Amino acid sequence: MMNYTLFPPLNFSEMGQRDNQEDALRPLVGKATSQDRLFVLCDGMGGADKGEVASNVVADAFVKEMMGMDFASQPLTEERFNQVLECVYDGLDKYDDGKRLRKMGTTLTLLCFHAGGVLAAHIGDSRIYQVRPSERRVVFVTRDHSKVNDMIAMGEITPEQAKTVPYRNIITRAMQPCAYRDPADVAQLTDVRSGDYFVMCSDGVLEQIDDDGVVDWLAGDGTDEQKLERMRRLTVNNKDNHTLHLIHVQEVQGQPMPLPAALEQPVQADVTMPVETVDDSKPKSHRGVIIALALALLAALAVIAWMTMREPQSENPLQTETPTQDQQITHPQGNTQSDPSGQSDMPEPIRVTPAKPAPKETVKPRSEKQDMNEDVIKNKAIDKVK
Repeated sequence: MMNYTLFPPLNFSEMGQRDNQEDALRPLVGKATSQDRLFVLCDGMGGADKGEVASNVVADAFVKEMMGMDFASQPLTEERFNQVLECVYDGLDKYDDGKRLRKMGTTLTLLCFHAGGVLAAHIGDSRIYQVRPSERRVVFVTRDHSKVNDMIAMGEITPEQAKTVPYRNIITRAMQPCAYRDPADVAQLTDVRSGDYFVMCSDGVLEQIDDDGVVDWLAGDGTDEQKLERMRRLTVNNKDNHTLHLIHVQEVQGQPMPLPAALEQPVQADVTMPVETVDDSKPKSHRGVIIALALALLAALAVIAWMTMREPQSENPLQTETPTQDQQITHPQGNTQSDPSGQSDMPEPIRVTPAKPAPKETVKPRSEKQDMNEDVIKNKAIDKVK
């Protein structure tokens, strides 16, 4: 298992140029100790719709639900975290009075040091960094759930353009009461070393600083208290609320405890595209019968289609032809009659050979005797009709 020794964590929470503070963090400002293993930071939204209520309700609920967990000897799995997340959503639902025009809501960042590593979870555009000053690089950073990030991913705008577009504050995930429950992105971090910093911050902190600026800030000289004060000065003119946790890892011992093998989970689909599932609990023998019947039906349809394609198409469907010596006719009863020339009596598909044109007759001069015979035949036919 992994055992962490932390320097005393530091934090601040500033209002900026807002009228109220909608950010919430746990432990509270100035209350964190080196024994803490759970850190939460939320950025409320909604203004008059009580964004500060949402952020504080969520932050308190996570502390309450996870208070009895033994992080030192037990790993915190993603499955267990998601169970806690559902409980927090249940608690948030109780604060919806149904009277407001807009739903209150909040972002979420959560960091937990446990025996299996460090669990980092987030919803929205508040951010978590893992920075390694000795290598002057960001080891891990969360990806904001925001419209501009989606547009960057699709190549519609560049990261530079994203800094100035008017809709850069639109987020695509948040925790809201009595609404669709957005999932959290969860990462299990095991590459954690002595000297690493973890930074959790609301988006207000990042108004005038980017990832490189965060690295420069933490790789600079000075104590953790001096570094925190330096960041406070950098954000003094920021417009939005800005809140930050600074967690410095002093020492790491041991190896990550293996996490339990996760149960196979169905792929989560877009809510607008329902997924049809198959119940594997039904006996497979029933499936075999159904499959056999389906295959038999397909085979029958294929034979019918083949017969239809082989059937001759006459230019004039109303015209009938007299069978010739090469023609065979299959009757409805299945019996086959052959032409007088005598061929096989086995049923075969109908084959039609176009009739040969009759040879032209040579017209001979008519005699008086022939005309008299024809007159006699016509007179007899008339008498039979009468």
